[in-house]
Amino acid sequence: MRRQEAIRTIKAAARAGTLIFTDHAREKIASCCETPDSVANAIANASAFTAQPDGTYNVRGEGLAAVVAMRDKVVAVTVYLAG
Repeated sequence: MRRQEAIRTIKAAARAGTLIFTDHAREKIASCCETPDSVANAIANASAFTAQPDGTYNVRGEGLAAVVAMRDKVVAVTVYLAG
């Protein structure tokens, strides 16, 4: 998938509320006093998308950062980092 298509897919999933959060991501979100909705909002409005060598994207926006993976247009938040 090309970068621009990946960005559109990630943002669309965030806006539609169809992101899949791993257990690890949920733990990190809770420990940073965030919610899945606040992370989805940050992803939907993200200003920076960096492709990683493993095929994931580092997504940054609104003071938050997330690493997301896409498989067949399913977008999973695999790691959440406090910005």
